[in-house]
Amino acid sequence: MGYVMNSLLSQLLIIIEQGLLYLPLVLGGYLVISLMQIPDLSIESAVLIGAIAGNAGACVFSAAGLGLYVGIVVAGFAGAAVGVGAALLHVYGRLSHLLSSIIMLGFCQGLSLLFMGASHRPVVHEVIKLMLVPGYPVLPILVGCGFLVSLLMCYFLKTKLGLICAFYGDNPRFLVNHRISSAYVVCMGMGIANALAGITGFLLGQVNGFIDVGMSFGTPLVCITALVLGQLLTSVKKVLAVVVPLVGVFAYFASQTILLKSGIDLRFFQLMQAVFLVIVFLSRRSRYQHTLGV
Repeated sequence: MGYVMNSLLSQLLIIIEQGLLYLPLVLGGYLVISLMQIPDLSIESAVLIGAIAGNAGACVFSAAGLGLYVGIVVAGFAGAAVGVGAALLHVYGRLSHLLSSIIMLGFCQGLSLLFMGASHRPVVHEVIKLMLVPGYPVLPILVGCGFLVSLLMCYFLKTKLGLICAFYGDNPRFLVNHRISSAYVVCMGMGIANALAGITGFLLGQVNGFIDVGMSFGTPLVCITALVLGQLLTSVKKVLAVVVPLVGVFAYFASQTILLKSGIDLRFFQLMQAVFLVIVFLSRRSRYQHTLGV
């Protein structure tokens, strides 16, 4: 009995840790994909760039004991730069959101290979130690980071800019009628969303102990699946309901763990996600369409 309880507790802690790692990414996806209804694939690039830039910043300040905090800040700014770059391509280059995101993806992949010198690079061991407070495991730091990010997102969505981002998704003409710069709103919204994705990239690199060019592959699919699961499980009707991504990200990794324990090969997990989303979207339930802007 004790062995079973310990095993369940271990699995629960793994689910919580994975959920907290991806929580900033899903919150960013909630802002840009759900509220602003922008098909932003640049969050995939932001995860990789955030991991590389954050690790570099952490290395510089590791001797001063500030590596973790500097790494998170640098990763956030690097991710924001990716989002703003994609937004500028859309606003001033007159490219579609999808095309600008694809171009940014190729640019960031090439830039990553240039800085890393290889497709795979281990994280400096001293930097990994920054994830640990003396005498405490990694999990409390992730809990603190997740709580702070969620609190800031709740506050942001109640500000004037946060409300305008939601209105932009419902009716872009609203900004024109009220003489609000849509370029500013798009750049800020995509910048904040990708900054959160960059933080997830940095945390993933630190916990995994390496940075890989393919580490961000499929992250937009993770966001969409988590948002759909969150909507399925919460039935929240409020537009600015941060509980949707919060519930969704933990439900996502809980389902992944259950499938793994059931003996299903996780190599097919992305295929199962795609099939699940097709079934949900083809059901044409209005609340799912509104949640993801489809």
